[in-house]
Amino acid sequence: MEEAEGLASREILEANADLEERLSRLSFSVSYDEEFDIFVLTIGEPTEAITEEVADGLQLRLDPETLKVVGFEVLSFRRRFLPAHPEFGPHFESLFESPIQRRDIPPRGAQHRRAQEVASKLAAVS
Repeated sequence: MEEAEGLASREILEANADLEERLSRLSFSVSYDEEFDIFVLTIGEPTEAITEEVADGLQLRLDPETLKVVGFEVLSFRRRFLPAHPEFGPHFESLFESPIQRRDIPPRGAQHRRAQEVASKLAAVS
């Protein structure tokens, strides 16, 4: 089983060699569901995805055909993730206007740079 997981991980890494480049040119959408404490960052246009848990509560959203990362889901975001990774707090707060719900971020400007930084940091955690 571990060998299969290692193969899948290797395939995901290979499929995403261009992730930083895609993060620099694509738009983002961010949302936070307060009731379920889930933060979602979508890269590019929303698309069908499968999820792969890569760390406790951190899931990659992957295109099922290409294995390209199309987003991130963070479960128990405020309850567990932010206390374990306080460096995300200021970025998270800066991405949203009150109330925290959903926000589309075009591929340019300060908000895009913040979302790109969050996506890069989430990729590093995974």
